[in-house]
Amino acid sequence: MNTRNLLLGTRTILAFGCICLLLLVIGISAIWQLRNVDGVVVSLHENWLPSVRQAGKIQAAALLYRVDARRFAMDDQRMSAVSLATLDKLRSQLKTETQAYAAMVSSDDERRLYEQLSAYVDAYIREIDKLWQSVPPPV
Repeated sequence: MNTRNLLLGTRTILAFGCICLLLLVIGISAIWQLRNVDGVVVSLHENWLPSVRQAGKIQAAALLYRVDARRFAMDDQRMSAVSLATLDKLRSQLKTETQAYAAMVSSDDERRLYEQLSAYVDAYIREIDKLWQSVPPPV
């Protein structure tokens, strides 16, 4: 069928119909893609974001513990009850923040990394405890 044999009005309606059909296909495709994006956003919001937030808390707790351990080693008042209580509180905070991450693990790779992190934190705490016990009292 030759389009030149059709009337101008008929050709216009066919062209407009084709454009509407293409627009409908694009719209359905966009809706389909948005559903996929919505699933990814929900996963990010419910899993990844809390995990990243908790990792930041672990990092902050480790930094505070490290800074206080350094202060403990250099301070003349290191054996005071306040100093020992602060170091103990920061140690337990680091352990608590590390253990809180366990509930957020969502894959086997992440579980392996969490176990590695937990082992590193435990080893770090043991080293600080050795430091704590090896530092002589101030004179």
